[in-house]
Amino acid sequence: MEDFLNKPLLQEFSPHTLYSGEAILCKESMKLIVKPDSFLVISLATSTAIYQMKWQDILGAIPQSTKPKKGFTLIAFHKKSNTRILERFLFLTNDSDYWVLIIQSMCYFQKLPDEYEYDVYRRRFKVFLSQTSKALQIWRQVAPIFIACELAISRIQAHSQAVETTKTLDLSLYDGILVVGCDNLFHEVINALYKRSDGEQARLCPVFPISVGYNEEIAKILCKKSNEPFSPENCAFIAAKGTPLPIDITEIKPISSDEIIYSIYSFSWAFTADVEITSETCRVFRKTLNSAWRLISLKKYNASLKWTDEDGEHEHNDRFIYFLALNMSADCNGDDGKNDILVNSGDIGRKGLVHVLYKQRKGPKLGIDQLKHISASKWSLRPNSKRGIFSVDSQSYPVENIDAEVLKQYGTVFALTSLL
Repeated sequence: MEDFLNKPLLQEFSPHTLYSGEAILCKESMKLIVKPDSFLVISLATSTAIYQMKWQDILGAIPQSTKPKKGFTLIAFHKKSNTRILERFLFLTNDSDYWVLIIQSMCYFQKLPDEYEYDVYRRRFKVFLSQTSKALQIWRQVAPIFIACELAISRIQAHSQAVETTKTLDLSLYDGILVVGCDNLFHEVINALYKRSDGEQARLCPVFPISVGYNEEIAKILCKKSNEPFSPENCAFIAAKGTPLPIDITEIKPISSDEIIYSIYSFSWAFTADVEITSETCRVFRKTLNSAWRLISLKKYNASLKWTDEDGEHEHNDRFIYFLALNMSADCNGDDGKNDILVNSGDIGRKGLVHVLYKQRKGPKLGIDQLKHISASKWSLRPNSKRGIFSVDSQSYPVENIDAEVLKQYGTVFALTSLL
């Protein structure tokens, strides 16, 4: 939002004015002007523009019953310097119902409501809220951003609750699903959604993580792709104001069963999975104490990796220390139909692994000398034994022979700008 104090009154009869009216703000009479890209508030007493708010920064409006005059509250999450702040403006006017209708239509459809349109649009969310203290704390931070939305909240005591609810959820009632929970709740909701009998339609329902635990890694990437600094509030803002956009999903099939596992973020094995799964919940311990212990007791795993790219089929037989297949990251496209697979290049040893961990201290990166980078749309892994553990989006699975294929733009999330 920009401050326009002491600037001349803008031309009300500009061809860019879509609608205008009057209201009272802070006991002062104001002229409200709707433009295609912004909402202007002009003081009638001084003929100066007080506020100009971009529609992309306005969360919506809700009616207020304020005697003796009706009104509406406009909610904006606008930028000041490099951060956003949440602000509310109470306007008093007898035309409050129509103003709410206009603001909601401009916020989400960039147009005035149709002549005979009376229903106010509200973005509707199904919210899976974990009952952990961290998740509840985050929700208290972000809940005000959804004040102009309709929320159906399920308080999750066990992950099975979210899975069972997702299986039978009437998706026609919602514009998206929000997941506020610890490590693998987001992964389980995604899998329950895509495995429904109407999975081809269900996958088009956007699912978005509000940053808690492992979900934070995914949320950071989606914030970056939306050109927003990472924060729980910005995650909520992207969900509240973003548009549905497709991302790749990796389909993992164990050879021994008909089970299908869907991955939105990553698959890991060897040292990477050992650290990730066996660490404590606290992220700092995961990156320090457990990493140090795993380095001391470093294990090596024999396997055959096969993959397909533009040049055909390839095979890599080695003793794996490091194995990470990324569906998305700060360096990965996320919608190009490929996984970026990172494996150790030869026997890198503890010293080389320490170098890798240092380079990746802020998240997985490509272009590290000690790691071989493979870009593949299909790949398979054939471990020589069942030692260790697989990690799919931080959910543990037993080690076995698997085939993986990237389903290009199969999943759906929210984003503010062109994604990935």
